Amino acid sequence: MLSVIVPVYNERETVGQVLAEIDSSLTEIDHEIIVVDDGSTDGSQESLKGINGIKLIRQSENCGYGYSIKAGIMEARGENIAIIDADGTYPACRIPEMLALMNTHQMVVAARKPLPRFNYLAKLILRGIVWILTRSSVPDLNSGLRIFRKELAEKYMHLLPDGYSFTTTLTIACLSNHHKIAYLPIDYRMRRGHSKLKPLREFFKFIILIVRLVTYFKPLEVFLPASALLFLAGLAVGFYSLVVYHRVMDVTMIVLMLFSVQIALLGLLADLINRKK
Repeated sequence: MLSVIVPVYNERETVGQVLAEIDSSLTEIDHEIIVVDDGSTDGSQESLKGINGIKLIRQSENCGYGYSIKAGIMEARGENIAIIDADGTYPACRIPEMLALMNTHQMVVAARKPLPRFNYLAKLILRGIVWILTRSSVPDLNSGLRIFRKELAEKYMHLLPDGYSFTTTLTIACLSNHHKIAYLPIDYRMRRGHSKLKPLREFFKFIILIVRLVTYFKPLEVFLPASALLFLAGLAVGFYSLVVYHRVMDVTMIVLMLFSVQIALLGLLADLINRKK
């Protein structure tokens, strides 16, 4: 069974159309549709009242995108979970095609083409950071249309945040633990209305999140490069001191070398703790 979770926050204009497209696309698939209204104030709740065949979860206040998805997962009966935004930008008609890939993968992500204008450069930078830290190429890090196994979400539920970084966290957790992920290119539609995402703030939060998660799952990928950079910096200072001042044991070089050793030891300790979990 497939459980489709649709988080809704002030999407009165598009949510009905999205739900209709989901239902018409899954006529031959055993499914349920769970709509989580995250404290909408634009009348979205009223527009959902007349829609039959959905399980509606209402939250009295806005708790966040990730919180809504987690609430839907708790109520889901299917072994596979699909999530899709209610803003009409994702083609729900591609869900059956994505579901077919779940036979050989643990998560299938709809890779958007083209990406939103502002997000394009930011996402290229984020993809570069992810590749450096995980050695994985990710076409779309935080796509809002994806299917994953319920047991996978439950495994990482303690890590999954209540905000927009829910999808990023799930992706990094899967990459770090070598879960099989498939990426299916999709056409990304123009959004109606204004996005609730604050791009610049979220961009820096995503960078911090990626480094934090990789440090959690693969500490050596973060600590050892940092240690190596400090070690090289120490060597450079020592060489400069030798050439210019004719001194070998420069204080700055010694401090950098000591920091390098300490960070490497911290990385080894973190890796040991991680392996004992």
